[in-house]
Amino acid sequence: MKIRLWYCVNRSGQGKVFVTKPERDEHRRIWIGDINVAVLRFVDWLEVDCSYPLPDITWNDEPVPIEINVRYDYEES
Repeated sequence: MKIRLWYCVNRSGQGKVFVTKPERDEHRRIWIGDINVAVLRFVDWLEVDCSYPLPDITWNDEPVPIEINVRYDYEES
């Protein structure tokens, strides 16, 4: 199963991950979209503990799609 996420950066420089493509709110200088806390923690774990590099973007860039492929190998005994 592939999970598509969206990564973007607020005007303050803080990275955010959304489960839907976010929209830029120029007035509040943030991105607005659907967030899932479990997904945020998972991506944070990938970045910090697994050294997974997130895109090097700024507020001026559009959101970048990220795909995570989740699968398992199962053999019945």
